[in-house]
Amino acid sequence: MTHLHKLAMVTVAIAFIATAPAGAEPTATKKLVKQENDSSVLAIEVTASGKTVYSVTITDDTGSIIDVKAPKGWVGITSGERTLFRSNEKPIESGQKVVFKVVTTDSSAPLGVTYRGAKKPIGGKQTI
Repeated sequence: MTHLHKLAMVTVAIAFIATAPAGAEPTATKKLVKQENDSSVLAIEVTASGKTVYSVTITDDTGSIIDVKAPKGWVGITSGERTLFRSNEKPIESGQKVVFKVVTTDSSAPLGVTYRGAKKPIGGKQTI
C-alpha cells in the first residue's frame, strides 16, 4: 500500500467521523422537585439529539413510581415498574427538551430510560 493510499483511507475515515452526528442519542436527567413524607416528585428532563423522540419509557425495578404527570400534548401511564410517555402531536425534536414529572416513594431508585422514534427504538438504555 502506497503512502497516497494510506492518506486517502485516513481522509475517508476522518470525513466519515466528521459527518456522523455527535451525541445523536437522546439524554435524560432527573432532579428532585418536591419531597413529602411518603413520596417525592422527580422532574425527568429529556433532551432529543439528532432524531425526533415520540415515546419515553422509564423502568423502575423497585416499583416505587406511584403516579406520573405528562406535559400538554403527551400521555403518561404507569404500572409501577414501567412508565410510558407518548406523543404523536408534540414529539421532542432535536435540540428540544421536555420535562415529565414522576411521583415516587424512593427518589434515589435507579431509573432506566429508553426512547423510540416514530417507528424504531433510538439508542440504548440509559440509567439515571
